[in-house]
Order: sequence, then C-alpha cells, then structure tokens
Amino acid sequence: MNLVVKIAAGILLAGLVVGVGRVIVVTVAANQAQKQIQSIGEDLRRKQLARVRQTNAEKAKKLRQAQLQKELEEAQRKLAWKKEQAFFKYYAEPEDCLNYESDAHMVECVNSKMRARGEFNAKWVANQIPY
Repeated sequence: MNLVVKIAAGILLAGLVVGVGRVIVVTVAANQAQKQIQSIGEDLRRKQLARVRQTNAEKAKKLRQAQLQKELEEAQRKLAWKKEQAFFKYYAEPEDCLNYESDAHMVECVNSKMRARGEFNAKWVANQIPY
C-alpha cells in the first residue's frame, strides 16, 4: 500500500508541477500580451497626438493666411482710396466741363479727364505724386 501511496503522491506532485507550470506559462504569455497591447496603445496615442498636432498646425496656418489676406485686402483698399483722393487733388476739372454743351463737348471733357487719369497713373507709379 505504501507503494500505491507513493505512486499516487508522485502523480499528484507531477500534476501539481504541470499545473503550476501551466499557470506560469499562461501568466508569462498574458504579461507579454499585455505589454504588446500597451505598446500598441501607446503607438496609437502617439500617432493620434501627432495627427491632432498636425491638424491644429494646419488650422493655425489657414487662420494666419486668412488674417494676412484680410490685412492685404484692407491695405489695398486704403491705397486705392488714397490714390483716388490724390487724383481728386491732382485733377481740376475745367469749368467749361461742368455743363456739357453738346455730345462732342462731353466726349472732349471725358477724353481730357481720361488723359489726365493716365498721366496721373504714370506719375503715381513713378512715385511722383506728392500727396
């Protein structure tokens, strides 16, 4: 009977060792899987953060471009207004062109103003207008 008990104890011990071995293997595998999952999660978070940063940078760039465009348009409007005001100071419409006597007279006055505008524009471009 003693032999039977020893064999049974050996079988139990072997089963226990195999069971503990399985637990250890499963635990190690679970730890490795968890580390891989964490690594993948960290990679995803880094990539997502990089995308968010890139998106924010693109939005900021677009906003800055829109602001610069707005400032440019405002500067162009101011310059056009300044140029128009300078032309009004530069050009004195002849008194006889205040009331047209005929169609030919109107054409002559309009042509005169157009010539004056051309001269003014040439001087404006050459920066010869003191206004």
